[in-house]
Amino acid sequence: DKSAEGFIKDNSAKSTLSANTTAERLFTSFLREYFQNPNLNIEDVDQKDLPDLVAKFFMSLQKENGDQYNAGTVQTYFHALQRVFLEKLKVDLKNDTKYALVPKILAKKQKVCVESGETPGKHRSFAIPQEALAKGWSQGAFGNSNPSALLAACILHIQAKFGTRSA
Repeated sequence: DKSAEGFIKDNSAKSTLSANTTAERLFTSFLREYFQNPNLNIEDVDQKDLPDLVAKFFMSLQKENGDQYNAGTVQTYFHALQRVFLEKLKVDLKNDTKYALVPKILAKKQKVCVESGETPGKHRSFAIPQEALAKGWSQGAFGNSNPSALLAACILHIQAKFGTRSA
């Protein structure tokens, strides 16, 4: 007999679980630094203090090197923290009126991120346009006519099947 929480966890995407873990780790780290208590966890904080703490967390959220996160990443962390709060504290960050300021702060934080150059989708990949592929094939850049063309064709097929992401 499986629990509802176990069923949900077993059937959640790995990226969702990873985002939840990261958001919880970041928020816990924030709490521990804020309260100067290395053993503090989310469940240990008085719930009446949480709205202000969540707002301060998003206002101060940045990478370890001091750079801003991508605006889309900030949104992802909000949704992940929402899931963590629902699961652990039975608190709804989106709909609980005590947290009404948080979405406003989130929007302003995203604006700060965009102004620093961290726009949503900045790192997404795009498919090679069909016209460029057709031109490459017709000009012999891909194919088996010479070693370079064969190598280019192999790379093209591998990337098309397995994908690639630049560093």
